Amino acid sequence: MNSLGILIIVAGPAFAIVWLVAEFKAERAWRIALGLISMVILTTVAAVATVIVGQLNYNSYYGFAEKSLIEETIKGLESGQTSSVLKELHRLQLEYQPT
Repeated sequence: MNSLGILIIVAGPAFAIVWLVAEFKAERAWRIALGLISMVILTTVAAVATVIVGQLNYNSYYGFAEKSLIEETIKGLESGQTSSVLKELHRLQLEYQPT
């Protein structure tokens, strides 16, 4: 993880703690400012976490599809359909566009 990511992850809870302390000791303007800042930071952290989890989910789908492709390729080769399997693999290779 890069240093900006670590800073954001540490800053979110830190601002929330500072905001909690300010609720008992600081003036109204400081309480409002710290509250807004910590809400924005924590919302950003939650949004980034959601994107990361979604990306992991897509990677999972890709992994299961790849496993299925390998299993079907093995079944086709074991059943003696070598030319058909090679033809389909060549077609897949031509159409495949990695992202």
